[in-house]
Amino acid sequence: MIRDIALKENIQLDFTESIRFTGYQEYANGYTPQIDIDSPILKLGLNLTKKELDKYALGRYMAAYPVSEPLSIECYLIGINDGTGEMLKSELIFLAKRENGQTIEIDPYWLFQSKLTGEGINLNADKDTTLKSEALKKAIKSRNEVKDKREKQLNKMKSFLDKTYRVQYDETLQKLEEYQRDNIDNKNSALINQMNARLIDIENKKEDRLSLIERQANIGMIPPKQIVQLEVTPNGKNSRVISTDYQEIIEQYEKANGRRNVKVYAPFSLVDFYSERFNGEERFIILTENNDFFPDENYIEDLPEILKWVYIYVVKDGRVVEERAMDKEIVI
Repeated sequence: MIRDIALKENIQLDFTESIRFTGYQEYANGYTPQIDIDSPILKLGLNLTKKELDKYALGRYMAAYPVSEPLSIECYLIGINDGTGEMLKSELIFLAKRENGQTIEIDPYWLFQSKLTGEGINLNADKDTTLKSEALKKAIKSRNEVKDKREKQLNKMKSFLDKTYRVQYDETLQKLEEYQRDNIDNKNSALINQMNARLIDIENKKEDRLSLIERQANIGMIPPKQIVQLEVTPNGKNSRVISTDYQEIIEQYEKANGRRNVKVYAPFSLVDFYSERFNGEERFIILTENNDFFPDENYIEDLPEILKWVYIYVVKDGRVVEERAMDKEIVI
């Protein structure tokens, strides 16, 4: 089964030997590569997870997490396909409702930053459809984005096919006319029949390809499927904050310090903000209200490619009171 999935999804894995991998850079070597986002084993794992999620829908649970406020989180699986049945996009999205009623989308990375703790109390399903409506809006937006991109691609392909088949048709028609003009005593009858058959074949192939393009252009949306509901309560170890609450503060601070092109990421992403100087010098920002905050080993393992540009900003009373370069604080 796993072999078949890998083959179907064109995932290059050698199943004749044991597959070795590690999640930690210090354990990686020539025989045991470090797993990353492009690793075939990760792609296979995601595919297997998706197939399992397609079968099940979990309930509603209560758990503790290092957040600054209670959050009602719902996970949805959304999918976009075309008229041929090909799945163009499939993703898990996490939506949260805050105490003030505001809804936000949080980054899937939140699951890897820290562990959910507590007894995992099973609760009755929440009948509130607020987040379900948001999931539907997100799915529609995703479908429209895929549709716009697909239409541009297919319009180019359609134009190319029209030109290609027109050239083939005109060349064949020219030969047919030449054979007809020189058809003394029906000596070119076989060639004439061959050219007529080829013209019909060109038209049929053109219609088939254009019909396929029409089906590929028909973009559909699989209704969002709720996977799980989580009532997340603070565990008293809050470290990260809701990034979008501080967007204006960080934008002003970065501008005052000669940095621009400020980008805010979804709450609980790998980092919260990005900025750069006029010379292209990059800065990745992790935001916290905790003066003693420092990412744990697992978190740091996800930052090696950008570590020398990562800064921790401490915010208090609506302003940045401290910034620290992470790579200066790591003890090797």
